[in-house]
Amino acid sequence: MTKPAKQQPTINELGGNPPEFADDDSTDDADELEVVVVKGQTLRHSGETHVENSRLFLLHDDAERLISLGVVADVKALRQQAASTTGPSITVDDGVKINRGG
Repeated sequence: MTKPAKQQPTINELGGNPPEFADDDSTDDADELEVVVVKGQTLRHSGETHVENSRLFLLHDDAERLISLGVVADVKALRQQAASTTGPSITVDDGVKINRGG
């Protein structure tokens, strides 16, 4: 009687990186754009309903049209905007200045 071979766990079984840090080598998504549904909006696309703050991938043409209508926002643009935003600065009476953010 032979012993069954032990299978090695794959990276997916171990968890791996979160989706935003995963290396995506596929070229199939090159024509798609990652978007998020804007607060107060609901999107019905390809038979699925996406409520506010839902992330999804859309074809560039669809994404650009929905961005111009204010229904969705480009995730990449939002991340760049958040990274470049500087926080408030506070100056106290003794002249010490505290900057919050970038």
